[in-house]
Amino acid sequence: MEMMNALRNLHLVRGVWFTFLWVFLMLQLPATGASVGQIGEGKRHPMQGKEIDWIDGDYVLRNDQVVAVIARPSAQRHANMTVRSVGACIIDFTRLDVESDQLSCYYPLAGRYQFFDDGLVETGDLDGGGVFWRCRSTAATARNGTVATIEYQLRDGDPYLTVIKTVTGEDVSKVTAADSVRADQTFVVGTLAKTTTGYCEDEHFRQTYGFEAAIGAKTPQWSASGRNRQLKYGADAADRSDNRVQWVTRIYAASSPLDLWGLTSGAKGQNFSVAGAVGEHPRIKLSVIAGDVGSLELPCEWRTAADGKSVVHLPPGQYRVRGEAIGHLPVEADIEVTSETKEFALQLGAATTVQVTVVSENGQPIPCKATFYGTANEDGEMTPDPVFGIESQSGAVGNCVYTADGQFVRSIPSGTYDLLLSRGPEYDAVFEKIQIAEGQQRAIKATLKRVVDTTGWVSAELHSHSTPSGDNTSDQLGRVENLVCEQIDFAPCTEHQRIESYDDQLEKLGAQSFMATCTGMELTGSPLPINHQNA
Repeated sequence: MEMMNALRNLHLVRGVWFTFLWVFLMLQLPATGASVGQIGEGKRHPMQGKEIDWIDGDYVLRNDQVVAVIARPSAQRHANMTVRSVGACIIDFTRLDVESDQLSCYYPLAGRYQFFDDGLVETGDLDGGGVFWRCRSTAATARNGTVATIEYQLRDGDPYLTVIKTVTGEDVSKVTAADSVRADQTFVVGTLAKTTTGYCEDEHFRQTYGFEAAIGAKTPQWSASGRNRQLKYGADAADRSDNRVQWVTRIYAASSPLDLWGLTSGAKGQNFSVAGAVGEHPRIKLSVIAGDVGSLELPCEWRTAADGKSVVHLPPGQYRVRGEAIGHLPVEADIEVTSETKEFALQLGAATTVQVTVVSENGQPIPCKATFYGTANEDGEMTPDPVFGIESQSGAVGNCVYTADGQFVRSIPSGTYDLLLSRGPEYDAVFEKIQIAEGQQRAIKATLKRVVDTTGWVSAELHSHSTPSGDNTSDQLGRVENLVCEQIDFAPCTEHQRIESYDDQLEKLGAQSFMATCTGMELTGSPLPINHQNA
């Protein structure tokens, strides 16, 4: 009996152990199942990126690779003042390992059909794993009697979204296979030569959107200009019959054209990390400078995230990679990529840096704008202005650095500079001459004195815009940094056609005590400028 109890206990322990092991292993496995759902109370999806536009009522498709937002079909659904009639369009799209939504809108069928009826939406599961979202049009803008259906499919584990566009009716002979994309200012468009893929690339914000025709062999063509750039696929990209035309597009979210080429080739993602960057926003640039990159031209560049990490899909082969950041000696390394994911680490060379600390007359940190002007040294050699970042980023714009707490460290090219430290017109500015050699570190400490007595007065900016307005691409956090560092006491948020405040940005900057804000909007209508009111 004792032997039987012992065996029974041993069997029980083994059962518990194997159950624990199974649960542990399942928790370690990534979730690959695709899902589709409508955004609403308790189902709101956080997504990172400068161009996020989703609201309650929109739809989310997600798997372990990508996430996309489809705008709810409605005549009133506009992403912002200038990105309009977005029902059934993709308004947010990013890869999950490098979340950086920069898409304003992908218009399937090039905006030639209206999708105004949410009651026509169908969602469900796909055979073999995956989900779909489908909707029929309510009207054709050409009034030609044709009807369009859009179906988005996201399969388990796919790094792309499949879009099936079908037009039916008696007169489909003039329907061309084309889509259009709204991707503003910092984007450039291109194609992967000898493929069916067109793309738009925003290098700084690490987002390239690729549009690959599922059939055919001809390379698509972009329209010459326009806010909504049309991408016309080859005639062989469409499947036609007498009363029906259909074309299928795979949409990728990649970190660069090189990464897009690797994704469309079925290559594995390779992990890169770059150490040694000094200061904020180093804008580390990596590039393949030697190796087989298909129809792309060397060097093929991409940017890392703020932590120096990036993922690029590369086919097997030998490559030479270069890493560089402002104010650092560059580094190069030869790597061998196999059919499996590998880790590649690079170390930047020595940094040339400036450390700035700015305080008020009572010794407390205060917001400040630091502007670096390149100037001539004693031998007459001219140093160009440094470029810390593009105009639509936060933290720094061109040769200006914004700091909400009065202190920063920046790497900078060696040379001679005039440094201007300021905080709006109520403070005396401080001027410093800097001559800094390669690999040197300089520390600057300054006190900004308030020389204009504005007791009883409030400095206010009652009309500010950033990228949510649709008429520019400025980062909203960067806009608030600019206001705080120019010593604005009160600034309501007045984005076009949307109610917002700057509370979240002020909290992120730790600048609540320096600037007040309130909820606001700019109500904008037609005709302009009569119907253009801040509230």
